[in-house]
Amino acid sequence: SVLVSPVPILGALLGTDTTCMGEDASLILTNVVGHVIWQISYDGIQFTTMPNDTASVLDIPSIQTGAYYQAIVSNGICPSVQSEVHQIIVHEPGMWIGEGADDHWDNPNNWGCGRVPDTSMNVTIRMSNSGFVPRIASNSSGVPDIAQAHHVFIDRGAQINIDRKSTRLNSSHLVISYAVFCLKKK
Repeated sequence: SVLVSPVPILGALLGTDTTCMGEDASLILTNVVGHVIWQISYDGIQFTTMPNDTASVLDIPSIQTGAYYQAIVSNGICPSVQSEVHQIIVHEPGMWIGEGADDHWDNPNNWGCGRVPDTSMNVTIRMSNSGFVPRIASNSSGVPDIAQAHHVFIDRGAQINIDRKSTRLNSSHLVISYAVFCLKKK
């Protein structure tokens, strides 16, 4: 007798690209023929098999950190096929990401999870890939910003600008690690 196994097939790897810490994420492998094995990597190079995750949909409840994912599909004695690598970026509330097309502290799009910090939130300022440095300033009507945070951490190489003497940063604790803290009087 002859055993014929269909060639393993996989379509696209789709799903969550960016999410907030603690939220659920998911990936789906389309048009699968064969047995699915999911793998995870935290550096995008060394992948580890995820035990017990063999469905074409990978649910990741309450994700805490970003990672890279890929799937391997096999079927019988046929050679396996590997998906492309899919990265999930996880933002923390209070993390400056600078993706709001400006440098304004009060723009929710500049903050991880789309929330402007308040006095209950820890803020971390890191160097942003967007090139925008957070700035606390008066608005166009001259009304001063009052930036709020529980604690503010400014990482090495990062910067925060505070314009005008009437603008305030309301924080119970400020930690600066070899960073730049610019006070500009206009």
